[in-house]
Amino acid sequence: MEDELKRKRARTFGGIVSQYRTEFMALMMFVLLMIQRMIFGFRYFPMIDDWFLYYGRSVSDDIMSTTDLSVRPFAGLADVLIYTPITGNMAIAQVLLTAMLAAAVYFLHKAFEGSKISAGAMLMVVIALSPIGFEALYWIAAASRIIASLFFASLAVYAEMKYLNTKKKRYLIIFAVSSLFAVGFYETMIPIFFALTVIIMLKHRKSVWIMVFPVIFTAAAILYYKLSSGNPTVAERADLITADMLGYHIGDAFDWYTKVFGELQFQLIGEAFMDGLRVIFENPVHASFIAAVAVIFALISKGERNDGRLWYDILMGVGLIAAAISVVFILSYVRIPFRVAYPVCIGTALIAESVLCRILPGGIYKIVTFLLVAVFSICNIGELSLYKWNNDKDEEYCGELMRIADAHDDSKAIFIFNERSYWYTDRIQHYEYVKAITENYASITGMVQYKGGKSSINNIMTVHDNDTIGIYDYSNRNADLYYIDDSGDIKPCYAVKSGENFNIMSEVGEFIGSLTRDGDSMKYENNDK
Repeated sequence: MEDELKRKRARTFGGIVSQYRTEFMALMMFVLLMIQRMIFGFRYFPMIDDWFLYYGRSVSDDIMSTTDLSVRPFAGLADVLIYTPITGNMAIAQVLLTAMLAAAVYFLHKAFEGSKISAGAMLMVVIALSPIGFEALYWIAAASRIIASLFFASLAVYAEMKYLNTKKKRYLIIFAVSSLFAVGFYETMIPIFFALTVIIMLKHRKSVWIMVFPVIFTAAAILYYKLSSGNPTVAERADLITADMLGYHIGDAFDWYTKVFGELQFQLIGEAFMDGLRVIFENPVHASFIAAVAVIFALISKGERNDGRLWYDILMGVGLIAAAISVVFILSYVRIPFRVAYPVCIGTALIAESVLCRILPGGIYKIVTFLLVAVFSICNIGELSLYKWNNDKDEEYCGELMRIADAHDDSKAIFIFNERSYWYTDRIQHYEYVKAITENYASITGMVQYKGGKSSINNIMTVHDNDTIGIYDYSNRNADLYYIDDSGDIKPCYAVKSGENFNIMSEVGEFIGSLTRDGDSMKYENNDK
């Protein structure tokens, strides 16, 4: 009789939800993410690197280069085989990457659950929705690397858990193949992948020999980067810190992480939340859908300690955080944009889950889950609105450049002085965070190539204050000179030679800036100096 009651209960809606809770949460997370990302329509808003990685490349007859494989081999192949062919509608790429993100948190949840590690809604919420991770998870130039790495790392540890529990060979094969792909997309994720496999192994403590796959592939990736350190495109990812600079370097990296997860994170959340509220009020239908999905997600959510010990789960979370920051601490160049900081969220998610599932009663846990989902969703929509605004400004600028400077004419060189890196002045300015297309030569070139339909366009040089460029000889080259005035408009200018140097002057004779000989190059300084 008791068994019959259990079977009847399992056939009810509540029983089905309980049985497939993780699957339903992953599905709701995918729906929630898609509603957020498509609140402005079925569109993607590209930014700087997207234009030369995908859009400019799409008009080229030769879209494969050695650079594609020299830095992140599988990422380069994915760029050429998956993303470049669909640049006409990169929203499709957003759907693919969002599905991979939802699948990644699902596999990670199941891997932890099957290994008696705390696994509940917080794990998914922090990893998939943290506002500081929006750059890493939306911007395709970054997401195509980071989400892919997270997906294969999560699939690998899920297969590892299944093999250790069942000894079925198909899971061993999936584990081996996924381990290979996990190390080939993004170098910062390599130690996280390795740490995850170690964590699962320590919880099961059997068949230790299967660690041969992550050990070999991780070692191969490290060796690859080290042997490729002579390649300029790989150098900053392979040059290790020297012993004499180690103390200063560690302190510098620690200061930057403290700033990113302190001041900058709270500033980002505050600014994004206010922008997100504005968008929500302007789009009540989307807002109601987001609220409905957030409620459903919260109702089916459940904190699960899975019989694990709190101190052990926290220790593993700390280990994942250490793995996430390890690359920055050992490489010679300290550089922590938001996308590099994001992997810390994986260990943070485990710590948050392990604590909250133990101290919050079921109903309170669901309320906290809903509030976090709602706040994070609003922040992410605010971030998306900034990407949209930035893209609109990029499009406007590119149109002006092609109209005024005839930038799609590949027969002449174009120099643009006093370029800016950001269109805005009232938001965070941190590394590549929502930068203008004018940030660098490659980005604006890729955009003009795509808009002009010519892969041969390679003639635009953006010059910022204090930029160093190649020797400029005005008398021996067919070059058009322009500058950006205080209003942000593109205006023509000309160069006046002064010895080995040049003064850049506006059409009405106003001093714009100077090009000063500096060895085999020239340094530009604007008129503020």
